[in-house]
Amino acid sequence: MDAQGRPRGIVARLERAIVVGPIARLELIPADDNHSTTQNGEDALIEAQIPAHQFKELGFKEGETLVVTPRRTRVFIDQAAGI
Repeated sequence: MDAQGRPRGIVARLERAIVVGPIARLELIPADDNHSTTQNGEDALIEAQIPAHQFKELGFKEGETLVVTPRRTRVFIDQAAGI
């Protein structure tokens, strides 16, 4: 929590989880109203990967709200969206 009592990181809903081998791929929708949709009205999407064993240990469920803190990030811009 920060000094104002807000969670540190990005509050997001776990939309979908796909476990393939040793990796769990998570599709997250930001809960913040300022970042929840793209310019063309689609839901903004954060894709994250964690080790499959960690995903199972933490017991995440689709639809659950999580607070995530990115460690390494890559940003992809959709050129067709005119951003």
